[in-house]
Amino acid sequence: MWKNKTIFQKMFHGTMILMILTLLMYYIFVFYYEYKNSAEKTIQESVELSDKINAALKDYVTQIDGTIASFYFELYRNETGALASLLRSDKNAQGFEKTQQDKLLTTYFTQLFMMRRDFVDVYIYMNPDKDYLFSNYGGKTLNYVPDHSEWYQDTLDRDGRTNIVINYIPEHMSYKKPVIGFSRKLKNIDDEGIVEDTVIMLDFTMKNLDTLIDTYITNDMTTVMLVDEAGEIVYQRGAFIDWSERGHGAFDGRNGRIRFENTGGERYIIAGCDEKVYEWNVVIATNMDYIFMKIKDYLILAIEVEAVLILMSVGLSWFLAKSISRPIQILEKGMQTIQSGNFDIRLKKETDDELGRLIEDFNEMAYHTKKLIKEKYEEELQRKEAQYRFLQAQIDPHFIFNTLQIISSMAVVYKTPEIEVMSNSLAELIRYSISGDEKTIQLKEELKNVKSYLDIQKIRFKNRFTYQIEVEKGLENLPIIKLVLQPIVENSINYGLKNRKENGRIEIRSCRHGNAFYLEIKDNGQGMAKDELEKLMKHINEPLRRVEDGKIEKEPENVFEKKRNHVGLRNINLRLKMYYGETYGLLIESKKDVGTVVRVCIRKEGEDGKAADCG
Repeated sequence: MWKNKTIFQKMFHGTMILMILTLLMYYIFVFYYEYKNSAEKTIQESVELSDKINAALKDYVTQIDGTIASFYFELYRNETGALASLLRSDKNAQGFEKTQQDKLLTTYFTQLFMMRRDFVDVYIYMNPDKDYLFSNYGGKTLNYVPDHSEWYQDTLDRDGRTNIVINYIPEHMSYKKPVIGFSRKLKNIDDEGIVEDTVIMLDFTMKNLDTLIDTYITNDMTTVMLVDEAGEIVYQRGAFIDWSERGHGAFDGRNGRIRFENTGGERYIIAGCDEKVYEWNVVIATNMDYIFMKIKDYLILAIEVEAVLILMSVGLSWFLAKSISRPIQILEKGMQTIQSGNFDIRLKKETDDELGRLIEDFNEMAYHTKKLIKEKYEEELQRKEAQYRFLQAQIDPHFIFNTLQIISSMAVVYKTPEIEVMSNSLAELIRYSISGDEKTIQLKEELKNVKSYLDIQKIRFKNRFTYQIEVEKGLENLPIIKLVLQPIVENSINYGLKNRKENGRIEIRSCRHGNAFYLEIKDNGQGMAKDELEKLMKHINEPLRRVEDGKIEKEPENVFEKKRNHVGLRNINLRLKMYYGETYGLLIESKKDVGTVVRVCIRKEGEDGKAADCG
């Protein structure tokens, strides 16, 4: 525990903890500052990236739209050409006409394909009997009719505006790789038989689009998405993100240009674009871990610097703690030397600070203490000499004790048992009162003293009462403060049993409650009324009053004391509380004309030396 540590340990650990906490707080602040800046930069980069990709996609779509427009230009420029002939006939040409038409169309589309290497095919559909496919990647699907295909219906619904399908697998040919398809309904060419629902579909490989997007993706934690008006993802490039758990319509564009999303246990920065490409929103999703990746090198450098500073802090903490604890250790050893009785010690001062001056004061104290001890010793010798001469003029209590022993012997010789009991009991009382100065004695000694007192009182009151002492076996050696029971028993006889002519009884027994130990003195005397008992308890629990300099003020004469003379009970209660603690002392129960029980609550010493509550 902290309180058991040395000054050096407290100083060292405390200073080290303080320094390390300061450095850690600084590191956290720097990390937060860098993370915030990096997050702001990442958001700005995402916004700029969405704008750039938006512009590039516009160019891409515009170029392909220009290719479709070239069909109109060809029709207007060459009204008798192969393309016009193909569109004006309700059925496919046959024989020589078809051969000539295919030759001209092949020449035209070959030139067109040479302009864009990402061309996959051109598919023209007028009706189930009239369609055309030009492709270098596969043949036409037999009996294919697009009337129920989604792309075809969407194209008709747009009525002359371009319809774009991304990641579309062509249904009209054997090429089965994803393409991006541009389709448009041809109309208003002229009034000479062009089928009204003629649709042209141009398919391009996804490679050019992927390459275009890859040009702007500079890390592996960013994803570019094209989101349609329903909020569905129609194209995704870059780091793969599974957005399925977010549900349909998640990217509906109503949450602002910048927002944060959680999916798959990851958190993303989502940046949108204010303008649309075709009917798509360009959405940039960047994993928040990318922010950590950007500041990783800086954080590693900061950790290395932090580690060096912590090592320096440990060294500085050790130096500071040692510089303060060493003089204290010197003082401690000096105190131990003085405790052993050597007051000639002088400590060496190593510093000129407060601790150095404290060592000077210690040396001065040792000198004056030795001088005072010498003076006190000489004074004590003189006092002892005077006391010895005074005692020589007094009657020796031991002389009285020995005389009572002689009286007891004479009572035996002259067969007077009451005198023998009286003299022996009185001798024991005197011996007990003049025995050593110990604060505590064994319980059996206290009980022996009470028994001697009760034997004398039985003779004095001519056997008007009996007594019984029962103490739990094994508790005879329990330590107890001296002269606790005899004054209580004296009160029981003088005030409890004084009006009884016969059959008086006093019981002394032991009881325990937890770690607390009771001695119970019970009599069948006159007892006390409830209000009288309350006054008594208030009196015996009243603390001693003190004045200045720690002196105890002389108590004024108390009416209650004068009436009942219970000074002894208050004295015992105060002694018990001073020795054992405030939760200990006397507990008294009494009923009028029934009797009184006084419980002496003391502690039973345990291994931990702690007292139990006598509540």
